[in-house]
This record gives sequence, structure tokens and C-alpha cells, in this order.
Amino acid sequence: MYEVYFFLLLLLFLNSCKNDDNRELDCSTALCQANFAALYVEFIDRENDENVLDNGTYTINDIDLEGSESVNFEIDNTLDKQYLVITDSIWEIGSYEYSLTIGNTNEFKFVLNLERSGGEGCCSNILIAKTLEVNGDSKEVEFDPIISVFVE
Repeated sequence: MYEVYFFLLLLLFLNSCKNDDNRELDCSTALCQANFAALYVEFIDRENDENVLDNGTYTINDIDLEGSESVNFEIDNTLDKQYLVITDSIWEIGSYEYSLTIGNTNEFKFVLNLERSGGEGCCSNILIAKTLEVNGDSKEVEFDPIISVFVE
């Protein structure tokens, strides 16, 4: 008798796991990585490893950023640190170059390459940073858009 109940329970369990591949995916319940929208830059004093925006060495008035006409920047306090947040409303697939100056002696050339992730399904085809170079040095930004650069 127990074998019959076990078999019926197993049959019910297997039948409830039926997969209907013809139905649409419900992406409203998926939690996906957002499109690349901002680059966070932390400026670190080369001599004492302090954040120069936190300690007041530099302010937003000491920063100049050139590139496209649509590039914007602001200082934002995130994770108890102040970062320069760079955004550009025209970001799409391609390469973008920016020249950033902080103070009188710190000049940086940023080259940001963006691409789409590809794939299929709910979390596919998002805009991601493929590479970022700062003065010719590669920075890792694919999953973390926060970088640190040293200043004098």
C-alpha cells in the first residue's frame, strides 16, 4: 500500500514540474544589473592615502572635465566617501574620451569603451563598461564603476 502512495506522490510531483516552453518570460520579477550610467572617481593623495575631496584639499570648483557637450559631473557622498560622479547622456556602444583636471598639477585622460552584454532573456543586452583607461593604464570597471586615482 505504501508503494502505491509513494508512486502516486512521485507521479504528482513529476507532473507539477512540467515545463511549457511556449509561454513568455515574466521579466518583471527578475533583478538585473542596470545599464552603465555613472563612473565614480575617488581621488587619493599620493603622500598620505587620504581622499582629497573628503579632507577639503580640493572642491568641485577645482575640477574641470572636458569631453562631449553632454558630460556632467558632481560630488556625491557614497559609502561615507566623496566621489566625483561622471555621467553622460549620450553613452551608448562606443568609445568616449574625457580630459579631467583637478587642481593645477593633476591631469587625467579617460578613455571609456562601452558595449552591450548580449545574450537572451530578461537580463540581457545591458550597457556595460568594456574597458577604462586612465592616462593609458587599464582600470577594472566591468562590474564596479568605482575607481581610485592618485593626485599630488
